[in-house]
Amino acid sequence: MKTQQLIILAVFLNTALISYSQRTFLKITKSNKANDYKMYPPGTKFELKTKEGYIVFKNSDDPGLMEIDGNYTLYVYPDWKDDADVFKLSEGKVEKLLTSSYSEAENKSHSIESNGVTADYTVSDSKERKGKKNLEFKLSNGITFIYEDDKYRAYLNEEHNYIRIKGKYVIKSKIGTLKLSFNPSNGAVWWVFDKNQKQNNLIGNWKIDLRPTPSSPEYFQILVISKVEGKTIEGTFYGSPIKDGLINTNWESTYFSFTTSDRSNDYYHSGYMLNGKLYGISYCPNRSLTAPWTGELK
Repeated sequence: MKTQQLIILAVFLNTALISYSQRTFLKITKSNKANDYKMYPPGTKFELKTKEGYIVFKNSDDPGLMEIDGNYTLYVYPDWKDDADVFKLSEGKVEKLLTSSYSEAENKSHSIESNGVTADYTVSDSKERKGKKNLEFKLSNGITFIYEDDKYRAYLNEEHNYIRIKGKYVIKSKIGTLKLSFNPSNGAVWWVFDKNQKQNNLIGNWKIDLRPTPSSPEYFQILVISKVEGKTIEGTFYGSPIKDGLINTNWESTYFSFTTSDRSNDYYHSGYMLNGKLYGISYCPNRSLTAPWTGELK
């Protein structure tokens, strides 16, 4: 087994953190790639095991760091699901980080990014409950959470589009899941957003079969979906940049549409993803062309 570094950094809590039942949260950095990490809220139980099954790192109040240099399995037990999240790790690191403290300011605004989504939120003093805090929390993707005097609600884009809230607080929507922790005694906030997996499944290099008839020889071109954010997609098809790329994840299948261009013509493409495969059609009015196609990840 390669050398591991286990660094435990004992730090005393300040007054603002004492009211937390757990003062550290879990961050898993899976590789050196940008944004290749995942976080879990304070109090989440986990166990990092060697390939022999020995536990070498687990949840506690003490901050710490385990640098991954070898083969490990991380078991995480979120309180919003019955089974464990399992990570096979051979690089990166696992961290227990101190939950941030917040001042007692009348109004304190923050802007933070997680997994490509930005949150703007304000913690303020309650006018009805002395010594308590309220929260107005907004994500850049349209999810809003409001806590006011022990009452809370969430909605997507418009007030009437309410989102169901589980526990304190798991907010599942069609675009992803917001996991948020708010302490009304000191105003401390923790959050992470997990994008809808349907969206993430589109990203990659797709090998598209563009044969003109069912009996024609296979003819392949590459569709690259490089980025999915909200309802938009970016990438290239047939070597041309995708323009006006849109997706719809409200149905069982994920639907998409976009346009491309060459020197003479515009091409319109649409389709859907089902069971890991793409089914699409391309249309060019100037060439009197319409062509169905299928695709699989390379």
